[in-house]
Amino acid sequence: MSHAAHLLLVQRCDETKTDIGIISEPRRNPGKNWISDPSGLAAIFVNNNDLASSFQVISSFDGFVLVGNQHLRIGGCYFSPNGTPLAFERYLKKINKTLRKENYRTPIIIGGDFNAHNKKWGSKKNNAKGKTLERWAGTNRLFLINRGNAPTCIRQHGSSIVDITWANEEARKRIYDWQVQEGVETLSDHAYISMSVRYDKSAPGNMKNTSSQYFPRWNVKKFDSDLCKALLLIETWNPKRANQINLKEEINKLEDALTRACNLSMPKKKMLSTKPPNDWWNDELSTLRQDCQRKRRTWQKSRKKQNQNTDESQMKYEHYKEAKLHLIKAIMAAKRQTWKRLLETLDNDPWGKPYKWTKKMRDNCSTRAYSCSGSVSADEFIF
Repeated sequence: MSHAAHLLLVQRCDETKTDIGIISEPRRNPGKNWISDPSGLAAIFVNNNDLASSFQVISSFDGFVLVGNQHLRIGGCYFSPNGTPLAFERYLKKINKTLRKENYRTPIIIGGDFNAHNKKWGSKKNNAKGKTLERWAGTNRLFLINRGNAPTCIRQHGSSIVDITWANEEARKRIYDWQVQEGVETLSDHAYISMSVRYDKSAPGNMKNTSSQYFPRWNVKKFDSDLCKALLLIETWNPKRANQINLKEEINKLEDALTRACNLSMPKKKMLSTKPPNDWWNDELSTLRQDCQRKRRTWQKSRKKQNQNTDESQMKYEHYKEAKLHLIKAIMAAKRQTWKRLLETLDNDPWGKPYKWTKKMRDNCSTRAYSCSGSVSADEFIF
C-alpha cells in the first residue's frame, strides 16, 4: 500500500465512522492503533481509542494477525499469489492451531487477500488453493460472508475475487450489509469492502457507541473532587451490619454508586467518531477524488461491454490513470504543507500539536509496541 493509499484509507474510515479496518499489504510503520503481523503483510486498524485500549494480540505470524477482546475477535490475512498450494496448506494449518484455542461462542471474523479462486465466492473457475481454502473453512465451521460477484481486485487487463470474509456461527448472526464498494477510489487495485456488525447479537441496531457502553471514560481534567466525595458519603451513609450483607448485591451497589459519582463529578469523554476531519484534507482533494471516481467508473463500465472498442477503453483507462496521479500528488502536497504549517507554530507554541503528536508516538511505542489489508465499523469494517 502506497503512502497516499494509506492516507486515503484513513480519511475514508473517518468519513464513514468506520471503527475497524482489515488491511492486506499495509504501509510499513503505519502509525498509532495499527496492529500488524511480524512481516507487515496483514494488519488491523482500530480507528477508535476505546476499542484500541481493549484489543490485545491473540496470535500473530507471517501473513496473519488475530486481535480482539472478550466480545469480539478480528483476523487479518494475506497470502502471496506466488505461494505454492503446499505452502498455502501449511499457512492455513497454522491458522487452524489458533482457531482451535478459541471459544466457539466468541464471534470471530477473518478477512483478507487469500489469492485463492473458487466458484463458491464468484471466481470463474477453481484452483488448487481455492479448493483448499473451501475445505479449510468447512473444517473450522466458518461461513462465507461474501455476497454477489463484484470483483474485489481490478487491474487494467483483468479482475478477480480474492478478498474473502469468513465468520464463525456467532459472528455470522451479527454481520449485515456486506458489500464491495464499487466505484470508490482507493488508489489501489483492490476495492474497499464494508460490512456492519452488531456488537450484541440481541441489539436491534449496529455497534455504534457500544464501546462507550462497555468501556466508559470520563474527562478527569474536569474532575470535581469535593463533589465526588460528597456524593460517595451520601451513597454510603447508612451501611448495613456485616451479618445483613449479601456480597453480590453489595458489589453491584458499590459499582452503581461509583458510576453515579463519576457521572455527576466529571463529564464523559467524547467518542473518537466525533473527532474533526484530518487537518490535511480539503475541498480540492474532495473534488479531485470525485473526478477520479467518475473516470474510474467510466473505465470500468467500458471493460464490461463486450463490443467496446479496445482503443476507446484504453483511452478511458489513461484518463483515469492521469486523474489518479493528480490525486496522489495533491494528497502528498497537502500532507507536506500541513506538516510545514505545524512546524512553523513551534516558535509561538512549543507545546502545541507537533509536541502532542510526538508525545503520542512515544507513548504508543512504549505501551503498545507490538508488531504482530479494504474496513469494519465495530460498527463497520473495511478492508
